[in-house]
Amino acid sequence: MKKIFVFLLFLPLAVFCTGMYSFQEAQRGAEQGSMPHQYVLAEYYAKGTGGVTPDLAKAAEWYKKSAEQGYALAQYEYAVFLETGRGAAEAGVPEAQNFLDISRKIGL
Repeated sequence: MKKIFVFLLFLPLAVFCTGMYSFQEAQRGAEQGSMPHQYVLAEYYAKGTGGVTPDLAKAAEWYKKSAEQGYALAQYEYAVFLETGRGAAEAGVPEAQNFLDISRKIGL
């Protein structure tokens, strides 16, 4: 129950962050190394929103870049990609468990 509550607590933040930047702004910021921009760009690719063609491989790439810098929402999403093998991410790798553990510690 706690996990659902925390997820629902962070869901508006994820939706807000995604709507914060246009695709072009997200791409520009992501290429400059901004964690939130990388996460938002990954969301565009993962969901195919804003006129962007869905590309799970690119989504996984951008989630990973943001996750490795410590962006919590990206760590969770990238862990899910790793666990399921989405976006050509290698399924079931120990890295997935590491990111899930980090996400759990902050309540995602």
